[in-house]
Formats: sequence, C-alpha cells, structure tokens
Amino acid sequence: RGDKSGYPEKLELAEMHLYSRVVAIANMFDHLTCGYQRRAALNGFQAFHAMFADKGAYDQELLKKFMMQLVKSGD
Repeated sequence: RGDKSGYPEKLELAEMHLYSRVVAIANMFDHLTCGYQRRAALNGFQAFHAMFADKGAYDQELLKKFMMQLVKSGD
C-alpha cells in the first residue's frame, strides 16, 4: 500500500519500487476476486472500482494499465 499503512516500511507511494507497486495491485485484485473467509468474491469490475476508490493506496496509472491488460486478454 502506498498510503503509509503498509508493512513493514510504511512507505509512501513515491517511495515504493515499481515492482512492489505492481505486486500490490495484483495481490489485492486476486484477494478481492477470489473471496476470502466469509467475504464473497467480487467480479473484476467491482474489484477495480474498490481499488480506484482507495485513493493513495495504489499507483493509479499502473492500476489503469493492469485493468487494460485484463480487458485485452478477456479475463
């Protein structure tokens, strides 16, 4: 997370390495769309909506690129 709430370093988005920002997006998308414990899985649209709404937590430009790649691949 880039909103200084991440473990263990509590970094801001600008301080995070590119690879870390990509993994954060992929990890949260997977978490939201697979369901977890008592929470039902979201569809891709719902997951992206939730992630875009969480301003400052994810690199918005990378999130857009990630979304476009999924749209192109048809997943």
